[in-house]
Amino acid sequence: MLKKNVAGSEEIDASTRRLMRQTGFDHKEIRRFRVKNLVVHRVVNQTRLGKISRQYFLTVAGNGKGLIGIGEGKSSEFEEARQQAKNAAIRNMQPIPMYEGRTIFGDVKGKVSATEVELMTRPPGFGVRCQSLIFEICRCAGIQDMAARVTRSRNHMNTVKATLQALLSQRLPEEIARARGRKLVDVRKVYYGGNL
Repeated sequence: MLKKNVAGSEEIDASTRRLMRQTGFDHKEIRRFRVKNLVVHRVVNQTRLGKISRQYFLTVAGNGKGLIGIGEGKSSEFEEARQQAKNAAIRNMQPIPMYEGRTIFGDVKGKVSATEVELMTRPPGFGVRCQSLIFEICRCAGIQDMAARVTRSRNHMNTVKATLQALLSQRLPEEIARARGRKLVDVRKVYYGGNL
């Protein structure tokens, strides 16, 4: 968060300064990240003193170029929980492999608890056709062509976590070729002279 001081210049608060120190991103980069709150609800903890209610946030953050992270925040104050989740998402950012900078490498699956997510690669111009939560994750990551299916449980929190797990579990063609003891050749360069 920013505070304007008397001179009119912007002052960075302590949590943002700590985040900058932990991640290595500068203030402009942090402000440029696409951040979206995917799950927001009130949780109640029963104690001997009575019911204590708090706000819960599950947030996704990305730079639109293959970096993606999710974070959770919980606090009695709405704004504090939101800020906690945002900072955790930026702190947890990881690069995901992308084919041609627009889709994923092959079909992948992710499973968290009873939620199973299947992500499928698609040709250029197909778009992102899937559930709204997965759509937002793809927007943050910069994926433009993909289809997805959520089978069994459709729990929101588990769907988000399973999608991230699937995106990070992609196998690159180089890894598969190395495992098979083969050499990878780009067929398009051989047949089309690289004029695609």
